[in-house]
Parts: sequence; structure tokens; C-alpha cells
Amino acid sequence: MKKRAQPGKSILYDATLPRSLRQQWLLDYTVARYTSKNRSTSDNGKCIYSHSRHTGCAIGVHLPKSLRVRLDRPDKRASANVRAPSIWLRLPEMLQDLGQAFLARVQNLHDYSPNWNATGLSERGLIEAQEIANIYYLKNPTRQCHD
Repeated sequence: MKKRAQPGKSILYDATLPRSLRQQWLLDYTVARYTSKNRSTSDNGKCIYSHSRHTGCAIGVHLPKSLRVRLDRPDKRASANVRAPSIWLRLPEMLQDLGQAFLARVQNLHDYSPNWNATGLSERGLIEAQEIANIYYLKNPTRQCHD
């Protein structure tokens, strides 16, 4: 089983590091961590910040459990996407510092099922991850696709 990043203990929360290095880490972590079997989405494909079998989605895995549970309450949000004010305004400042558009792209990479197969990124997912890297001047993700 892969280790889960502890909120406040990962590179994401190290304010001494440049934003681009923290963005790179989040993209690489997401690519290396997920498969079609552990993406923390509901049966209809919606993101689940906290999950009964998995530790959370690409964003949720980096949040304290109490916040993940709050973000999943349907009465507290209109959307699960980090672009929704009901989600964005609750994220820790260090995650917000990575940029809303960047976090939304990583979240969409995670949420879109054709991006994944049983062993990791699909060919389509690799293209999407490389696009994120290109937009934000990051290195291409460190894990290869598994088609």
C-alpha cells in the first residue's frame, strides 16, 4: 500500500520552497499514486475528498481528514471542483498558493476516468499530465504510462 502524504508534512506545505517545485511534486505524486482502482471517485465519477476505502482524491489526500469530510458534505457545496468558492475558500493557504487553475487541472487529471488504467496513467492521461507540465513550465511527470 502506498503511503499517504500527511497534511503539513509534505513538500506542499514547505513555504521555503518555490511554488514551481511544490507544483511539480503534486503533479508527480498524483501520477505515481493513482490507478483506475484507487482514484477516490464515486460510482458516477465525481471526486470524493474523503473515501471509505481510499484516502482521498488528488487534492483531498493532502488535507486533514476533518476537512475532507466537511468538503464532501453535499449540503456544504454546490460542486466538488476546487474552482467552486465553497471548496476553494476552505483549502489551506499553502495549497491555494499553488494556484486555483493548477489545482483544478490536477484534479481534472485525477477525476477523468479515461486518464487511468489498472496500473496508472493511460496514454490519454500521460498526454494530459504532460500538458499540465508544459503550461506550468514543469518537467514531464516521472512515471510512464501503462497502456
